[in-house]
Amino acid sequence: MSGFIKGVSNLASTAAGDLSSGISQAKSLLSSAFVPPALSQTNFPNYIAKFSGTDANGNKIGPTKNGIILPMPEQFDIQTSSEFQPLFPGASIFTAISNLAGGHAALQTGEKLASGAQALTGYSSQNINLSKMIWLSTSPLTLTIPFQLNALYSAKDDVIVPVQQLLALTLPTTYGGGMMRAPGPDLITSKNKSYNSKYKINLSLGRTVKFTNIIILNVSAQLDTINDAKGHYISAAVHVSLCTDRIYSVTDLEKAFSLQAQSTYAGGKKGGLVAQGESYIAHKANGVENFVSNTARSAENLVSNGATNAINTFSPIPNAASAASNVLKSIGVT
Repeated sequence: MSGFIKGVSNLASTAAGDLSSGISQAKSLLSSAFVPPALSQTNFPNYIAKFSGTDANGNKIGPTKNGIILPMPEQFDIQTSSEFQPLFPGASIFTAISNLAGGHAALQTGEKLASGAQALTGYSSQNINLSKMIWLSTSPLTLTIPFQLNALYSAKDDVIVPVQQLLALTLPTTYGGGMMRAPGPDLITSKNKSYNSKYKINLSLGRTVKFTNIIILNVSAQLDTINDAKGHYISAAVHVSLCTDRIYSVTDLEKAFSLQAQSTYAGGKKGGLVAQGESYIAHKANGVENFVSNTARSAENLVSNGATNAINTFSPIPNAASAASNVLKSIGVT
């Protein structure tokens, strides 16, 4: 009797082990399918933001030779503006002629009389053609970019180091007894090139936008105080404000947006980076779809096989139990 019970126990243990093994392998396959690969230009060229270049002393910025690699934000702001003013403020004929004539007293008196007449009659000496707006200047392009940093593999490498490196871009360096050197370009060049600023910071956003020779204006970081096992913060929200080092022309802007290096939607044809981007996305999407499909199929087969083995193992048990019961009854054991 004890041998029979032991045999049933062994069968049950074997079936449970097969089922457990199948479930474990399925979990392993499913979990591996959703582990994100490392953030890099190779894996996600369309979804990274990169600060690269050298500081004023010629030191490369960033923890690696590629610079500071960050996940692309959901959105960012870019802005520029131009300033205009009227050709002749007030658009008065007397004021215009007076300005051209060097402020003649008689014209100034005429302007006063015209102002009085305007107050009494409502008619003025202002002329609409004198209110034409003329361009004064245009501002450099400014960008405001909100980054969200989260620890995927290492809180230190994914959050702490990038925050420190971004903050450093706004700080001066020191030399010769505590003297400070600006965290930006200089205007005067020296014959001794070792004295010249080597500041040159570039920013690329995906594969579409790239600005060269930018100036970092402001960096603000809000770090969540939830720590990992080593005490490093696991997430941070960082806002970076920057501008171009000069006013951009239309040609400069086209170059920054990669428009000169690609063909556009002309004649129903797509080319350049547009076609490359669509092909890349389609290729990646197809690969992910196939991988997930194959993984799910493998997991399903493993679980199914484990369950089948368990059913086949346990199926003899009811018959064995019935036989044992009959034996016990035949010998008078109820």
